[in-house]
Amino acid sequence: MTKDIFDARRKSFEEEFFRKKDAQLVDKLKVVFHQTLDKETIRQRTGVTDEYVLNNLVALNLSGDSMAAFNLYPLIEVAWADGQVDERESARF
Repeated sequence: MTKDIFDARRKSFEEEFFRKKDAQLVDKLKVVFHQTLDKETIRQRTGVTDEYVLNNLVALNLSGDSMAAFNLYPLIEVAWADGQVDERESARF
């Protein structure tokens, strides 16, 4: 009887241990999946192909959508170079 109690307790601890390990591995897989997805989105939206740069952008938690906004930066800089936006410049947006 005592051996059965200890055996049941051992099995319970063992199942709990592996349940936690499985949850950790699933979480790790989700992170890798989202990083890969983010990297591909940034690659498609910006045209950046350097893996080192892509990894750094993903590490900074930048998404493809936010990186696409950087494409507008040169337009805005030129439009505001004279300190004001005229009608022709604002019509483009």
